Amino acid sequence: MKCRPLRRRYVVFKCSGYVDDIAVMDAICSLIIPRLPLKIILNQPPYLLLRTDNLSLEELKPRFKKELVVRCGGTELYPLASSGTIKKAREKIKKLIGNYEDVGMRKPSQSNRIKRC
Repeated sequence: MKCRPLRRRYVVFKCSGYVDDIAVMDAICSLIIPRLPLKIILNQPPYLLLRTDNLSLEELKPRFKKELVVRCGGTELYPLASSGTIKKAREKIKKLIGNYEDVGMRKPSQSNRIKRC
């Protein structure tokens, strides 16, 4: 067993429209208190990919079963899947889209939208 206390996890959300990155992170921070900074990896409507830590994901998972809806602005976010690696999260999005065109991700140099709660 590995001894790293916090690991990165990825959550795939389906959004009802375009959402602002800051509004999404504020809405998620109102539900949980993340130990690592939240980061939006992909915001390509209707899908959104959010990076968080494993402990925050464990707080969110029981709410997944109760049809968790995150409301931010005039749009709603529905969690679809979670993953431990970004590669598997991208594959899940590709399966949801139904085609296998490349899903663009933000490079580390474009990571100006990080939120510490």
